[in-house]
Amino acid sequence: MGMSLQDFDQCTPLEFEKIFEMWHEARQMSIKTSWEQTRQLAVCILQPWATKELCPRDVMEFEWDQPEKKAPAKKTRKEREAEKRHYEEVKKARGLT
Repeated sequence: MGMSLQDFDQCTPLEFEKIFEMWHEARQMSIKTSWEQTRQLAVCILQPWATKELCPRDVMEFEWDQPEKKAPAKKTRKEREAEKRHYEEVKKARGLT
């Protein structure tokens, strides 16, 4: 993720979660962009030999072409408390408390 150990040590669990989500989203967008470019190139290459006008989904479908599924359930209070305990254990192990 490109985060220094010092920055990691100073993050709260919520801050780290948000940083990770943004990093993951940027990485997914990069991968998606690459595949979209590949699909468009395939359409351009195949179009002269097609009997009808092609659209990108005629060539290849991706999971993001499908309607979005329900968002994952929010964390329960027990899960948040367990994360907080784990975070405190890590801080203690690193001598940060």
